[in-house]
Amino acid sequence: MMDVSHLWNAIYGNIDLKRRLISDIGNNKLLHAYIIEGPRNSGKLMLARTIAAALADTPADVKKITTATCPDVMEISLPENRKSIGVDTVRSLKLASIVKPNDLESKVFIINEAHLLTQQAQNALLKLIEEPPRAVFIFLLCENAATLLPTIRSRAPILRMQIFSPEELSELLLRYSPDAEKLYAKEREAYDVILRSSGGAYGEALLKIVDAETKIGDLNYTILDLLTAICDRHRAEMRKKIESFPPTRDGFYEAIYLFKLAVRDIIAYRSTRGECDYLFPKCETIGSYAAKLSLDRLLKIFDLIVDIEKNSVSNPNIQTTKTLLYTKLCLI
Repeated sequence: MMDVSHLWNAIYGNIDLKRRLISDIGNNKLLHAYIIEGPRNSGKLMLARTIAAALADTPADVKKITTATCPDVMEISLPENRKSIGVDTVRSLKLASIVKPNDLESKVFIINEAHLLTQQAQNALLKLIEEPPRAVFIFLLCENAATLLPTIRSRAPILRMQIFSPEELSELLLRYSPDAEKLYAKEREAYDVILRSSGGAYGEALLKIVDAETKIGDLNYTILDLLTAICDRHRAEMRKKIESFPPTRDGFYEAIYLFKLAVRDIIAYRSTRGECDYLFPKCETIGSYAAKLSLDRLLKIFDLIVDIEKNSVSNPNIQTTKTLLYTKLCLI
């Protein structure tokens, strides 16, 4: 087993999880299948690669694994122009599992966005998990393990990535990222938004640091304009603002998350008469929204956003999700 302490150290936090895995690997107790659960860019892929690297025999093999060039470590993602990962992909893994490894003593299959596996694909994968060839390891990466079949979850323990509090996340960013330091000093408000909209994931926050001022600012104004349209029941403007949400899955997810924070703040404002800590960037119009929107309507909007947020995880068709959001908002 290779010493890959530098890789373990690059996965911030997750102390108990890392200790458990290092012990299991060192004592040859690593199981054949795991579900790695965590927010976007929380280190799921890095963790899976690090486990695979710990099974390597040479530094050259470790480098191949970390750069996704090792023939014995297969990383599976959603095929281009497809909405799901089908059973044919799993069948190819089953065939690959019985082929002798090239560089390593084992084979590792890493399935990104495992929640996009069809039910037929998951059932086929279950057979491989139940009766795996010797030295085959499978890692299913997803944001929410509940999206996988119960039969899969019962046979693959869940490894949960640590979700950092805004304070913990800020400490990591300011310690390890010069870009974060610059943003903190220059645009504190944009920096705070990133902390609260990254789902507690260090990698997600780090990505948002890039061009943060423009990206976050534009989204904030879009959310505020949408709220104004909701207050006025201006359907055409509601549709326009929802359509202007980013077209990518990650961008749309970020917009929905900020929308949820804004509605949460309006609810909090009504409940505490303005005496609350805002999560959405502070704006003087929160009080005016609270005056125009009833608590019942706000709670229904909040519940809708939560449902849409879940839908955006399992449904890669962002346009369909946008239409669903607009249609249901019109009914509230």
